[in-house]
Amino acid sequence: MPRRLLVAVATAIVIVALAAGTAYAHDPIFISESTPPEASPLIEDGTISFATYGRIDRPGGSASVRVRLKAGERLGLDLLVPDREPERSERDFTHLSVKATNPDGTTSSFQAGAAQERFDEPFSKTSYLRLLREGVISTGGVHVVTVTSTRPTRFTLATGVTEQFGSAVSDYERRPLSDLATWYSTPPPPAPAGTTSGTTTGTAMAGSGSAAAPAGTTPAAVTPAPSTPTAPGSESGSAPWPLIAAAGLIAAAIGVTAAMAVRARRARPAVTV
Repeated sequence: MPRRLLVAVATAIVIVALAAGTAYAHDPIFISESTPPEASPLIEDGTISFATYGRIDRPGGSASVRVRLKAGERLGLDLLVPDREPERSERDFTHLSVKATNPDGTTSSFQAGAAQERFDEPFSKTSYLRLLREGVISTGGVHVVTVTSTRPTRFTLATGVTEQFGSAVSDYERRPLSDLATWYSTPPPPAPAGTTSGTTTGTAMAGSGSAAAPAGTTPAAVTPAPSTPTAPGSESGSAPWPLIAAAGLIAAAIGVTAAMAVRARRARPAVTV
């Protein structure tokens, strides 16, 4: 096989392998109220942006993720809900709150209010409403970030501030991309009769530095947010982008192989006996 052909095929294989690795790095992280905080998934580099997807089925339920940081690094915290019904029609999200427990045991708590803006996630082709964006400076070690709700709900918690793929996650079993499509298309169970939206007045809790809209207040129009990748996924019915890229590269490699083989045969001198 000609040397150029070997190089072309090897390059295609390497690119496909890299695409497969990126797909693995893009796997969604799901957190559950049935998992104790100390056993929740651990993001080894908390500066890297990750999105975790959760569902709370009982009033007062919570779900956690752990994040490791060095002293002085910032723990970015974004709380979002799907831009779908019934969340799309909500005017008050004070039933949701986020608490970051620092390695020294101190905590910073933030409460959601009205939706601030819409966020379109390009990799999964899903859209969200951002409820809060906060940050905590780490003293170094593992932080436990917990989302709590006073009624059944689903949510997305984004941590980190740097867009980079491939960071390790410990204490977590890989889930398929199709689980994100299922989560995104399945609404939360209805709230039990008599359940209120929240238990506080809607002002930001200690350490937040931002105010939430009072219950019942109609928020300003939700504005689209810049699209920046935070997590993977696959919209129901559409193929994940890494698989599409890999299929294209494989097809291209096969085409290059065939073309160069034909060229090599044409260039071969005729042999006479």
